[in-house]
Amino acid sequence: MLSLAVCRGMAQTNTNYLATDRDVYVSGEEVLLTAFLDSGLDFKVLCVALSGEDGQLIHSVNLKIEEHCANGHIYLPDSLRTGSYLLTAFSPNFRKQAIGNREILVVNRFESADEDFPLRRAALPACESLQSAAYRLVGLRNEYRFGETGEVQIQGDEAANRHFAIVVSRCLPGWEEHCLPVQPDLESNEMLTRKEGVVIQGLVKDSGTGEAVSGATVFLSIPDSIPYFDYYKTWDDGRFYFLLPQMYGQKSVVVQAKKEDNEEELKVVLDEFVDSSKLTFQNQYLSLGAAERNYLADAVKLVTFQKVFETETLQKQTVAIDLVYPYPFYGKPEMTVDPDEFFELEDFNAISKELLQAVRFRERKEGYELTMVDYDVKAFLTGQPMILVDGVPVDDLSRIAPLGSKEIDWIDVVPYQRFYGNLKMDGVLAIYTKKGDLAILPASPSVLKTEVESLQQPVSLAVPKSKEAHVPDFRQVLYWNPDVAISDSLQISFRIPDVKGTYRMQLIERRDDGQLFERTEYFTVSE
Repeated sequence: MLSLAVCRGMAQTNTNYLATDRDVYVSGEEVLLTAFLDSGLDFKVLCVALSGEDGQLIHSVNLKIEEHCANGHIYLPDSLRTGSYLLTAFSPNFRKQAIGNREILVVNRFESADEDFPLRRAALPACESLQSAAYRLVGLRNEYRFGETGEVQIQGDEAANRHFAIVVSRCLPGWEEHCLPVQPDLESNEMLTRKEGVVIQGLVKDSGTGEAVSGATVFLSIPDSIPYFDYYKTWDDGRFYFLLPQMYGQKSVVVQAKKEDNEEELKVVLDEFVDSSKLTFQNQYLSLGAAERNYLADAVKLVTFQKVFETETLQKQTVAIDLVYPYPFYGKPEMTVDPDEFFELEDFNAISKELLQAVRFRERKEGYELTMVDYDVKAFLTGQPMILVDGVPVDDLSRIAPLGSKEIDWIDVVPYQRFYGNLKMDGVLAIYTKKGDLAILPASPSVLKTEVESLQQPVSLAVPKSKEAHVPDFRQVLYWNPDVAISDSLQISFRIPDVKGTYRMQLIERRDDGQLFERTEYFTVSE
């Protein structure tokens, strides 16, 4: 039996804490994240952003918060130079308000670390200590050999209700962690504070004067087989807000702005949430001893071999999503037409004449005209229908004119007057193309096409079930469970890899009252 000694100092109560599986990484790796949030912060999504010493955002992920905890991962691109990088946690429903920062060291696997090198480190303090709690690790040994299995039982007080994040990983002894929990004065959007989902917000302004434009209609579209659509009317400040509920992964998003009485062209600008420019960096000459050089050199080799053998480090978990809308926002279509079921038609004028009985598409001297027959009253609707291409509104009819059987996958027709909120639609014509690349969209400041990270799909650590003799086991993370409840005891096991060095077993505990505690114990691995 091994009882844990006190490794940390004071307890933290109701604070924010961002933890990683390690502190030193190689470019091309994934950083495993666990965040514990102040119980007074009542929001549902946490964004973690990676940025460099210039304060520029590299990329970010959005993590779902449950029981004031969040977990996930963030990728370190191969292009990252050797140096110090910042992980900044904040709520995407609050603008530019960090709630915690953590520094990590990244070594580029294509650069040599054989000699000492200057390193600019973020001006963050050493991580504040957490208090050790009264529980024990039973069965954890001081030393293991390749291929063995570690069996550890975590024993605690039966009366206590605890939530743990547990990680067992290779570490660099002596590396000082730098982080900064923050208690921000959050300026929130009251409508979005407690919502579950990722917020897209920004500004509509006059592209000539740069002034905010009020009363503009902003369309948000996410192309898909069942496209997502929403709209917003800007207020005096020209701002708009959208919420993307129950969406996971990267999404192609189109944001458009229009205003009938505005003759000047509008410009759509999305908010950049990360503001790490306020954090300063300072020069620090990192002197590498033999142990540090060997650790970094081995880490580079391990990651390189994993890339060669295409080793999966993470497994995506299935997420159950309720299908709230079985049809697109415009409702069940009266008619769906697949042009490939008929003889080939070269353009949309021919398609409308031959296949779309409710649609009249004509070319006039002043441009194209499209009207639709209302099936209920057997008369033409007075206004122009809403035209959608791959779920995105299109006003310029000349852009759909060249589309024929070769380009169009299918067409939905809704020959009725429809309302979506206060948005009136005199019928809907929805064209879905075979390529779906949105090439039809105009190049305009009022139309913004971008990629947005919605909620990250949950993952678990990929652990091989059995040791294959011809494949070396070069894992550096042996166990990771970012959210486990323990009442009295928990049994965990992990297989020892074929990698020598020092490893740590770290447990971070969050109790119901918000207090955070930590236990860290070290062991070595040899052949």
